[in-house]
Amino acid sequence: MFETYVIVEKVPLTKDMIEVGGELVRRLDELGVPVNAALWLYTVDENEWRLRIATSGSGRECYRRIHGVLAE
Repeated sequence: MFETYVIVEKVPLTKDMIEVGGELVRRLDELGVPVNAALWLYTVDENEWRLRIATSGSGRECYRRIHGVLAE
């Protein structure tokens, strides 16, 4: 049987996205959030980039601080 595939043009990762992600990681570091790793991950299904942050801190506290930084 034949399968149908939809080819979607991949959204590029921009320099601005990289800079904003780096600034978020720097701010979290200043606030004492232990960032072990951060990377931009492309999701094919949504055709978008997502910033993933790995931390050894408390999940709830880290989310609170991330939202605080983003609200600035």
